[in-house]
Amino acid sequence: MTLKNNTTTIVKGILAALLLLCLIDADYGFYQAMRTLISFGLAFLTYRYYQSGDKTNAIIYLCLLIVFQPLMKIGLGRSIWIVVDIATAGYLLYSLYREHNIGKHTVLNSKDAVNKATTTTVKQSGNLRINFPDKDKK
Repeated sequence: MTLKNNTTTIVKGILAALLLLCLIDADYGFYQAMRTLISFGLAFLTYRYYQSGDKTNAIIYLCLLIVFQPLMKIGLGRSIWIVVDIATAGYLLYSLYREHNIGKHTVLNSKDAVNKATTTTVKQSGNLRINFPDKDKK
């Protein structure tokens, strides 16, 4: 995993935790601060995905950024905001799971493809191990 992927993973995890933290009963200033922090994280994710060429995820995070932006309040009511918070946190956690598993399966599949494509003869002498590709016999 590269630093870029680690950074997006960390930001997604923090955002999911902040969104779930918004489920507690607190005063309005707390929710304003959370919306601001969440907006910064969503802006970061939007920029990262746009920069990497993943336009679909960039648009998804841009739409979420518009919903959570702190400049103009969107009056949805407490019960609808709870649903939006849970759904957004769920999406972030699902995207973490999906990206982690896609990377793992890609590596396993590429190793399997290499193992199936070539067979090798191994000669070992002491600590030295040399792999020789076998030639196809017709």
